[in-house]
Amino acid sequence: QCPRAPAAFHWDFTVPVNTTATVYRPADDATRITVTGKPLRKARNLAAFLRMEGDYAILALGSGNYRLVSRDGR
Repeated sequence: QCPRAPAAFHWDFTVPVNTTATVYRPADDATRITVTGKPLRKARNLAAFLRMEGDYAILALGSGNYRLVSRDGR
């Protein structure tokens, strides 16, 4: 039997110019999130990690195009 690969949740979206967004991202651990290809901890100029709330990581984002990926380690 092959080991099960961790599930991943992909999301591409745009935050319009002159706006900000608070994003609730499904994740069991914020360290498993990438923002436009960078680990969240290294993407401080793109996204600010605010907190975990249940099974969601809450992020603050400025205007721009994003690809968020979170991998489920469970």
